[in-house]
Amino acid sequence: MGSKPTRFWVTTGCGIDAEHYINSYDKALYDAGISEQNILGVSSVPPATKIEPIVRDGLTYVPMPEEASSRASILSKGFKPLRLSGEKGEYLVLDSSWTIDVVLARSNGDQFQGITSSIGLGAYKTHDGHGVYAVEDHGNNTVEGSIDNCVEMLQKMLRMRNREPVNEDDQEPKVTVEKNIPLTEAQSRLSGRKEKLYARKLIWQSWKPKIEVHTISIDPIPEGYVGTVIAAVVFDPFTEIHS
Repeated sequence: MGSKPTRFWVTTGCGIDAEHYINSYDKALYDAGISEQNILGVSSVPPATKIEPIVRDGLTYVPMPEEASSRASILSKGFKPLRLSGEKGEYLVLDSSWTIDVVLARSNGDQFQGITSSIGLGAYKTHDGHGVYAVEDHGNNTVEGSIDNCVEMLQKMLRMRNREPVNEDDQEPKVTVEKNIPLTEAQSRLSGRKEKLYARKLIWQSWKPKIEVHTISIDPIPEGYVGTVIAAVVFDPFTEIHS
């Protein structure tokens, strides 16, 4: 018996705490929208379809699939789609006590350290479309070093399997999203700090071969605190096929 995922998403989160890694990790999970789930670690082969859920107040809202058969299957199991304020379409809420499959990169650090976690995705050609491999990188790397590690690991995976990478066009690699994410209001309040604390988040993409790296970092961790950053591939539990 097993399950085959049909969709996945990538999420990132950060957290700091004055005493324990377990609490900074919990805050990072909350920030990423997966703190209410039981996480089961898996390796590196997500499905081909990537989706973009919404995280609000520690919960993940997963877009309802468009395919009629998938919608019917979800509705037959008693799930009720809902509407989100300011968003189009229907969503399913990933609430408490789910067991979810996750490819997880987690990095812990002490005060003054820089920490980075990254997820890399590499697309390859199949007889009926494309597939995806995922790698994780974590530790005290720089953002740029972590991206380089992910790209190198994905290239080695493709070569070892004789997979032909997907090539889209001749564009140069670039950062498509980069922003400083303020740690949540709850984290700032719990840590007793008045100044704003930020984590750096970016998405780096290349097209020859098609590789995407999602990275999050805190550099440095504030004095008197420990910190955690996570990046994760989450397999969509709503549309898994079970056998």
